[in-house]
Amino acid sequence: MTTILRPSRVGPAAAAQELLRRRRARAKLIDFAAYVDPTFTRAPHLELIAAYLEAARRREIRRLIIQAPPRHGKSKITSEMFPAWALGIDPTEQFMLASHTAALPETFSRNVRNLIETEAYQRLFSETHLSSDSATVQKWTLSGHTRPAMLTVGVGGSPTGQGAKILIIDDPIGAADEAESELQRNNLYTWYTDTIYPRLEPDAVIIIMMQRWHEDDLTGRLLRDQSRADRWVVLSLPALAETQQERDEYAKRAGLPMGQPDPLGRRPGEALWPVRYPAETLRAIEAVSKRSFAAKYQQKPRPAEGAKFKRAWLRTIEASELPQGLAWKRYYDLAHSLKEQSSNTATIAGAMGPDGTLYLRRGHAGKIESPEQRKMIRELMLAESDTEHGIENKVHGGPMVQELMREPELAHVALKSVNVHADKIARATPVVDRAEMGKVRFVRESVNDDGWIEEWISEMCAFPYGAQDDRVDAVSGVNQMIGQGEAQKTRSSTATVVTIDQMWK
Repeated sequence: MTTILRPSRVGPAAAAQELLRRRRARAKLIDFAAYVDPTFTRAPHLELIAAYLEAARRREIRRLIIQAPPRHGKSKITSEMFPAWALGIDPTEQFMLASHTAALPETFSRNVRNLIETEAYQRLFSETHLSSDSATVQKWTLSGHTRPAMLTVGVGGSPTGQGAKILIIDDPIGAADEAESELQRNNLYTWYTDTIYPRLEPDAVIIIMMQRWHEDDLTGRLLRDQSRADRWVVLSLPALAETQQERDEYAKRAGLPMGQPDPLGRRPGEALWPVRYPAETLRAIEAVSKRSFAAKYQQKPRPAEGAKFKRAWLRTIEASELPQGLAWKRYYDLAHSLKEQSSNTATIAGAMGPDGTLYLRRGHAGKIESPEQRKMIRELMLAESDTEHGIENKVHGGPMVQELMREPELAHVALKSVNVHADKIARATPVVDRAEMGKVRFVRESVNDDGWIEEWISEMCAFPYGAQDDRVDAVSGVNQMIGQGEAQKTRSSTATVVTIDQMWK
């Protein structure tokens, strides 16, 4: 136990130094952690996490996602030091700690409660004490306050009748089988939206801290479906620093700002915590399972090799390698509504080569509603007037075809409804068979195509177990269109080369 400093035992210089340490500990979370716990090890990434948490306490950030590798100190600073420090500054704060099991947040709660009663803590915040009736780690209050300062709950549990001003969800997924189960992922999301979210006070802060497990894990789904009311700030800390291109590819998939540098200014390949996990140690971990390492250590979950497509089957060629005289067709798989959690509008152009190779180019998928869908299709029809366009004949697809056919400007462009009867797997099977023979190729027309091609290949490799399948449906649809028109004579396409991203804008 730390001995209380007394003026009779220290000189003026030591006393001044102690007062400075206390002032810094009250002002900065990272200094607080070092002051109350002599074993705490400072590190640049922990200082950065602490700075984000300080901003959250000030309500400058209300929705915060922290993604960091396992065993890198994120729980210590976030789920133990932060609540203790914040309650010292403002005893009216109300914390709720949640995790994949009830036992883990109870451990954090116990550590926070014990920390508050230490001499070191009391030297900083002498007005903050536990209430005499705070006997349980699941719920305790501070002296002079009636509302709980701390509540704990496991995923699936319900803190009935209790609210929170700061919600911390620390590792809501505990094992790979939970992450791979669509049912359990849905249950977790429903627990978050229907049980925990309604318990928040109007000015509440949500902090989700986890290592990534799956494209459709809790943070993946929240980022994909975030509303204007819940715009998330993301602090992503990969174990090994990445190139700018790698960061931008992730940002594009996650809907985050592109062009952001490494949060710590590291060079590519540098370790996050080299004193504890040097780069060579991390590379050894990566060698055991590249997919697991990409998710949990790099915060970039990849789809597992699906039961249908294999990544090695799906290759990319340059536009200059295309055979001459291909007849291009474009298929549109339209989302019904933006309210669908995993529904995108997807479109891609395809053509069949003389040897039976399916060539795919200018693909894109995104969340857009009916008016914008119609605008996109119209612009693509004008830009690719020598391409036959097909829209799935379901819900508003059929009426949209009729509307577009009435436009004089589009009279010279081939457009039709495509009837789809079989299920997704049955429709994809002909493409799978062709891919297995090495006869599916994505066409790279510029360096800007690398991003969308990787997105489509990743989704195809995850099918039918991935979070999304709209891109697969689009490929199946264009393959069906080609099959229906194989008897027609191949004709040359002279469509103007316009990137799909340009048309989308």
